[in-house]
Amino acid sequence: MYEEFIRLGKKDATWTSTFYKKEDAGSNYLLLTTVFAPEAGKYQLQTGELKPSVFWINDIKMNPDDQFVNLNKGNNIVLLHYNQPGTTYFIVKKEGNSRNLAVTGEGSLAMDWYGDKSILKFNTRPSKKNPAGWYRFKSAPGLKRLDFAAYGKVKIWINGKEHKVVQGSLNADQSMNYTVELAKSILKPASIAIRIEQEKGLYAGAALPAPIKMKCEKGLFNPGDWSLSDGLYSYSGGVWYSKNMTLTKAQVKAGVVLDLGKVISSAEVLVNGQQVGIKLSPPYRFDISRYVKSGNNTLKILVYNTAANHYTSIPTRYWGSLESGLFGPVVLKFKNIVTLKN
Repeated sequence: MYEEFIRLGKKDATWTSTFYKKEDAGSNYLLLTTVFAPEAGKYQLQTGELKPSVFWINDIKMNPDDQFVNLNKGNNIVLLHYNQPGTTYFIVKKEGNSRNLAVTGEGSLAMDWYGDKSILKFNTRPSKKNPAGWYRFKSAPGLKRLDFAAYGKVKIWINGKEHKVVQGSLNADQSMNYTVELAKSILKPASIAIRIEQEKGLYAGAALPAPIKMKCEKGLFNPGDWSLSDGLYSYSGGVWYSKNMTLTKAQVKAGVVLDLGKVISSAEVLVNGQQVGIKLSPPYRFDISRYVKSGNNTLKILVYNTAANHYTSIPTRYWGSLESGLFGPVVLKFKNIVTLKN
């Protein structure tokens, strides 16, 4: 992630770059927030190349080149004024650097100062004594377990019923690990509601430092676009579809073609445990005559989508269609039905 989290002006993008231009209404920007100091004292200021023309901290006017400020214990009011478009940053921190490389990791996509415990948090809800946030989404089908880290105490409801949350270990970034284990998996996508008693300055997505992990077993899911499901929206990979089908002797004798209809993007077909073939483009038709038998038959279809869904979870300019899955209609076509004599 770029360090410049402050972005001012009219956005103009090309395939490889993003620019911020002067807006028709002008280029005067006032940014108001508070910064939370654990104790009173002298703190360091850091800004990007684009500096505020002037700023105030606790109603005291500061100069653009000031590098230090005295803060009170608790919330301190910060008002920044910029008079031109562009990208920049403004942070307040203790002197020194306590960046935790165990948190950021080598080659991390995070900002350079992610994991730096000396940086003070901006508190956008200073008047709220006990802030809390709700996080709601649909799971992937077959949900059995949830694993995630969060800042603050957690409660979880699944399909309207509160479930026990097991607290785990404390992470290097001071977030807590949590687990919810279900007695049995939920076949269809489940409605998840998570309530987090948020810590100061860690609101909205900041309360969850990493993606929520879902362990899923076999589930029920209708043919169609799996990216429309919250639990699968950013998933790039494979999904197995399975179904039992019963054929008569006449149907087997005639020869059988499986037509999958619309698929995005690849399909591998197995009948009765035997691989029939793989298709990477339409038409997604497979001659399964050699693999079927009269009576019960097992059909399995492995569908892979594209990397576009994964790209929704990381900063990138590579975009593509998010449509994914087996759309159908899935039909069996018989080459030539004949009447069998006993």
